[in-house]
Amino acid sequence: MKKCALVICAAALCGCTSFFGPSLPADVDAKWCSIGTSITWYNSHPNRFKEGYQTRVLKKLKFREFANVGVNGGCVSSAPKSVVPADVYTIEHGVNDWGKKVPVGTFDQYRANAATNTFYANYRKIIETVRKSNPDAKIILCTPRKAYGFGTYLPKHADAAKDGAYLKDYAEAVRRIAAEEKLPVADFFATCGEHDELKGLSIDVALHPNDPGYQRMADELIRAFRR
Repeated sequence: MKKCALVICAAALCGCTSFFGPSLPADVDAKWCSIGTSITWYNSHPNRFKEGYQTRVLKKLKFREFANVGVNGGCVSSAPKSVVPADVYTIEHGVNDWGKKVPVGTFDQYRANAATNTFYANYRKIIETVRKSNPDAKIILCTPRKAYGFGTYLPKHADAAKDGAYLKDYAEAVRRIAAEEKLPVADFFATCGEHDELKGLSIDVALHPNDPGYQRMADELIRAFRR
């Protein structure tokens, strides 16, 4: 990307008004690559909702180009092969790792770039893949949105454990990685609905968002972009 565009992107994630102007919407001279699960993938495949979170963000932050590389049913281990060159990346993962019993692992596994199938170790690989694609890329990490049910895929309560692991453990892993790498966080886990709200914020019980659910995600991601 041209040097001037990189300066604009850097200003964006510092919260500088020169990037966004005094108010939204704002033009963004950058390509955004959106990485994630079916919650991300659905933006390009509407199902009982009008718009996903990315389309809602794009109405406020008008990126020059956008690529949705979310994988339906994907875990963070599957994400590296979907990465395409871009200037800005968002990563939304965790709920499928929880549902498919991928262990959270330890932060030491992230630091050591361990060759083991844990959430921490696999997250290191997606970060490295993004940086290999564009060393100057800006990256926002997204904690998983709370979820439950979806048949027997998840526990019956959003705060319950599945095989001893809690979704909050995956959310905390994302936050810790972001702190280590000094990256902004879109904290979907904290802001996009408690257990009692999720049924009314989902197209199913209770994994994929409906329009109000996606709007909460969009609002939180816009706040992260502005930070």
